[in-house]
Amino acid sequence: MAPLVAAFFSAGCRNASSAKRIAAAVIAMSATLKMPVRKGPMPTFRKSTTRPPRSSRAMPSTSSRSARDPTLDQTQRQRRYDDDVPEEIKKRRLTEIVGLQNRLSFESNQKDIGKIFKVLIEGDSKRSTGDWMGRNTHNKVVVFPKGNSNFKKGDYVMVKVTDSTQATLLGKLEE
Repeated sequence: MAPLVAAFFSAGCRNASSAKRIAAAVIAMSATLKMPVRKGPMPTFRKSTTRPPRSSRAMPSTSSRSARDPTLDQTQRQRRYDDDVPEEIKKRRLTEIVGLQNRLSFESNQKDIGKIFKVLIEGDSKRSTGDWMGRNTHNKVVVFPKGNSNFKKGDYVMVKVTDSTQATLLGKLEE
């Protein structure tokens, strides 16, 4: 294991303990995969001395770079390929995707009707101060009436889902 540790340490591991952990992982992995581990001295790696350390390199701000060269604001694909898809097709595709997502969300929410969830109260509902809004353990928004309860923001409550929209579950406090 010592040659592996030395090789990883010389290759740029930050300290000896991380080099030992990596070497142990390589040995364990090679045993699992039934691969031979190289015996004897390992090749040494030199750190490149052509560039200064990262912390001392000054990076120009994004705004000054783009002012110099507008192609830096583009990705490699944008520079290489022309945008040959008409705007109307892009809009139609986006509409299809949004419609599909809305349908799938609605179907998923419909499956939750009748279930009881643990909900973290986040605050008042956007539409009514008489309702709480929170999120269940699946990160779905749940709206339910406050009633005569003395809960506050940050409390967990059990809520039974009674209805749903495509984006929100509607429910009532479970007593």
